[in-house]
Amino acid sequence: MGPDRQEKRESGQSETRRIELPAHFSKRRIVLAVVLLVLGATALGYGMNALLSRSSGWTEIEVSPGAAENSGGDLTFQYLLGADATAVYRRLTELYTEAAERTYAVYHAGKAFSGVQNVYTVNANVNRAVAVEPELYAAFEAMERSGQRYLYLAPVYDRYEGMFRSGSDEEARAFDPFRDPETAALVADALPYVNDPESVSLELLGDGRVCLHMSEDYLRFAEENGIDCFIDFYWMKNAFVVDQIAGVLREQGFTRGYLTSADGFGCCLDGSGEGYSIDLYAREGATVRQAGVLDYTGPLSMVVLRDYPMSTGIGDYYFETADGGIRTAYIDPADGRCKSAAPELLSCAGDRGCAEILLRVAPLLIADAFDPGAVDALTDDGIWSAYQRDGETYFNGESEQLHLRS
Repeated sequence: MGPDRQEKRESGQSETRRIELPAHFSKRRIVLAVVLLVLGATALGYGMNALLSRSSGWTEIEVSPGAAENSGGDLTFQYLLGADATAVYRRLTELYTEAAERTYAVYHAGKAFSGVQNVYTVNANVNRAVAVEPELYAAFEAMERSGQRYLYLAPVYDRYEGMFRSGSDEEARAFDPFRDPETAALVADALPYVNDPESVSLELLGDGRVCLHMSEDYLRFAEENGIDCFIDFYWMKNAFVVDQIAGVLREQGFTRGYLTSADGFGCCLDGSGEGYSIDLYAREGATVRQAGVLDYTGPLSMVVLRDYPMSTGIGDYYFETADGGIRTAYIDPADGRCKSAAPELLSCAGDRGCAEILLRVAPLLIADAFDPGAVDALTDDGIWSAYQRDGETYFNGESEQLHLRS
């Protein structure tokens, strides 16, 4: 904040006159004030009405101004308004705002929210059974079905997040397990706990109740190293957020639109037959080029994982080191290092949500080597993918609904 500014007045010898207003003028002043108030309210109402009024066509729906903390900053929601554009726009804004506020609170791992039993609730109640929100319980079930240990990487994510939030390479180095010995040692010491179900595991008790079990050894290690967050969806969070908000929209009958997140998760709700497309990219060294366009029709969920940020700025889950190296949030539980077996992997499905797609393809990208055969095998479950290999772009889901063009 800048320094306070004070107004200064010069004093002088001029006469100060007190002017008494006659009673009848005071009444006129009151009437005038009322008239101005009415006119002001009318103008404000007109302005608000103009703000909320919309014409038919594609329109971006945004979270209402003044909303509580919400997921909207990560998302883009576009909707095709029809003849009743204004009424639908207002209803969509209301629904979207409520869902964005809800998802932000539910998946937050480090903060409590009034009336919401969220990820933080579980972290704050180790070895005690607690009730959580229904959608969070469903997300925990999905993580359990996947068999992956990403949820328990919270202590490692914390170090990477420090790097991603750094303003300089020198600052980031202290959080980088590739370059800082102390960070590398902390990550190495944490991994045996992260990967051991006997040290940490989330038990689903039914009826929306869970218990985060932790061993005494892990609790002691956590205390010694200032660790107080043990589970976190972190970079995977928006896959669940997009699915949840899309579900709310579907339940209310709003399907002529699509929702995407800045970190690569998207859902097209539209079953009208209108065509859509997704740009595909390829990275070759330091060069990123457009590698094709995926055209599609019908409802579709999409997950795009890439080992580079799409903009020149530092993203929430990326950091570029001074020597041109890229750090991402795609952490391998085996060694605590970020990995991307391919520069980019786009996977999609017509009858699966983003979270389910992500949990199927993440182990194929967060690996030491890319296995096209394993990616192609997912087509048996209705998950199609586009990827680059030897300078060529491949897509294994060519159909009437999905078509790759160069």
